[in-house]
Formats: sequence, C-alpha cells, structure tokens
Amino acid sequence: MRLSYSLFTTFAVVFTSSVTIDAQGVSASVGGNQAHYQLVIHKGEDTTGKVLSQVTLNCHPTGGSHPHAKQACSALDKAEGDFEKLHNSGGICNFIFDPVTVTAKGRGFGKKVNFKKTFSNSCVADGETDGVFKF
Repeated sequence: MRLSYSLFTTFAVVFTSSVTIDAQGVSASVGGNQAHYQLVIHKGEDTTGKVLSQVTLNCHPTGGSHPHAKQACSALDKAEGDFEKLHNSGGICNFIFDPVTVTAKGRGFGKKVNFKKTFSNSCVADGETDGVFKF
C-alpha cells in the first residue's frame, strides 16, 4: 500500500509540473504578441487634416474602442503585426477622390509601431488594410 501511495504522489508531482511548464510556455508565446495601438483617420493627404475618427485597438487580449477589434487583430496576426503587410480584403470602392491619411502608433508583436499612409478615400483605406481602419 505504501509503495502505490508513493508512486501516485510522484506521478501527481510530475504531472502537475508538466502542466505548469506547458501553461507557462503558452503564456510566454501569447504575451509576445500583445499589441496596443492608437489608430487615427485624418481628412486629407497628411496628418494636419481634421481627425475624422480615432480608436484604440488591443490584441492578445482583444479589446479597445475599435468596433471590429477581433477582425482587426486577426488581420494584424496574419501580417505579423506589420501594417505594411496588410492585404486587400477584396472590396469594391468608388473612384471619388476624397483622400484620407491613416496612422497607427503604439507597440505590437514586440516592436514599436509608427505607421502612416494616405489613401484615395476611406473605402480604399478600409479595403487595403483588411478592415483594420474600418471605424
């Protein structure tokens, strides 16, 4: 009886240790992708134009004031946090020239972010950033 109790205790300690190690490994990998951004849409071809809209976006965990935070974080995950690598979502936009300049500042995927790009209109900005600037 004593032997089986010792064996059970040893098994429980080893099992608990392996679960703790696995849980720590998951936390470390998810923690490395934490992201906090301030996203702004300005009217015009630079950031001196009127602010049309601004939101915060947090990823891992998802949150902030972005109305489509889950979709935006998913797009940024696919782009590995690089706003330049966001792809076109395939939407159709009009040809009206009403330029907007979008900015993203913050920190994500272990690096500082300071992104700025001008688009011919807000529809194009939304489409070409896979919905990250859809707010």
